[in-house]
Amino acid sequence: MNPTDSWKTDSKGQALQAEIRARMEVSNRRARDLIDRGAVEVNGVVADNFGHRLEVGDEIAVDVNTRSLRVPRRHRDAGLFQMVIEDRHIVVVDKPAGLLTIPTEAGDALPTLIEAVTENFRQRGLKNPKVHIVHRLDRYTSGVLVLARSYKAAQGLRPQFEDHTIDRRYQLITDGAPSEDEGTFRHQLFEDKGSLRIFVARGGQEGKAAITHWRVIERFHRHALIEARLQTGRRNQIRVQFAHEGFPLLGDRKYGEASKIIKRQALHACRLAFAHPIDGTSIEVERDPPDDFQRALNKLRGN
Repeated sequence: MNPTDSWKTDSKGQALQAEIRARMEVSNRRARDLIDRGAVEVNGVVADNFGHRLEVGDEIAVDVNTRSLRVPRRHRDAGLFQMVIEDRHIVVVDKPAGLLTIPTEAGDALPTLIEAVTENFRQRGLKNPKVHIVHRLDRYTSGVLVLARSYKAAQGLRPQFEDHTIDRRYQLITDGAPSEDEGTFRHQLFEDKGSLRIFVARGGQEGKAAITHWRVIERFHRHALIEARLQTGRRNQIRVQFAHEGFPLLGDRKYGEASKIIKRQALHACRLAFAHPIDGTSIEVERDPPDDFQRALNKLRGN
């Protein structure tokens, strides 16, 4: 562990959690989370007891870099995702809805994909496994995502995302349906710094270009199953653009409305095609939507 904060205790009998809370000026919840994640050492030994009683002169070391920490004990589950492709350089996974890609900036004790993949490697005997994020999926979006296992692989993947050469396709269910069978949305997206919500930019607002190509796969009474292909990859891009055009994603509580037939936004990353970052071979991965998405489709079909 590479501690970023360390000190010697000057009181006897103080509980470890209380010591961290007082010395680092954090909440009880944050103090417990740091211990739970294996971020705290007492005299060189990783501590896992919130109420451990300290002695005068005990050396405390805390690593506050959340990306390097273990999964909290109540979330340490290497089976939270499905491994689709794996070699020495990359991993392609099928992420379930509800799983964060990386820890939140607030440091909430929620399970994440990067921690689950790292734990999977540890359980298989790999020492000090490294995983690099090169793109993300929203917490409640399911589907395929590629991770790099080395800095060199990450450097080979990131330019492909930046240059928009990766084929990223999604399936989504809209609330309402476009009259056309296919089309392209071109907008400038703007982020409100206060609410962190994304909007289509209006007069005077400086946005970033967002381009999404789409086609209708199947129509229902008031909904449609659509395939969307990203040309750019802005945060919440598909959700914002379809909502702006009058067809928010089914179940999208942020940009649309809650739904009785699916408990999250009906959005699934179904295809990812790219060049291997080391040898340049073509890699194509496709995954069908998960059960909750399929159940929603069956209800719309009247099954």
